[in-house]
Amino acid sequence: MLTDLLIKQGLNATAHGVDVLTSSNLFRLDLDATALVILSCLDTASGSHIRNLVRRIRRKAPHVSVLVALWGAEASEAEAVRITSRADTSTTGIRGSIETCVRLATEGEAETVAVPRFRLL
Repeated sequence: MLTDLLIKQGLNATAHGVDVLTSSNLFRLDLDATALVILSCLDTASGSHIRNLVRRIRRKAPHVSVLVALWGAEASEAEAVRITSRADTSTTGIRGSIETCVRLATEGEAETVAVPRFRLL
């Protein structure tokens, strides 16, 4: 759903299933033209898992910004997870995620390649 809404905003977005997050699959994923990876998370209790995912993404593609979307979490919880995971930003809902992605794309903060692409993982 988020991917469809980002596309309606004019962003180049692609969604992937949870299977892409394994170490071997993540390193096969082409992130060269990707500016932002969105980790879609339902549970804030898995902070160490989120931290490991962010670390893997940074190892694979250091140029990529990482947004952790913690659906339905309190803003303070999301910020705590963002800090401990070392993600670039966090959101707690669809509207905030869309606004953040549009802001990053238009301000050029996430634009580290010629054609920014957003990936929802």
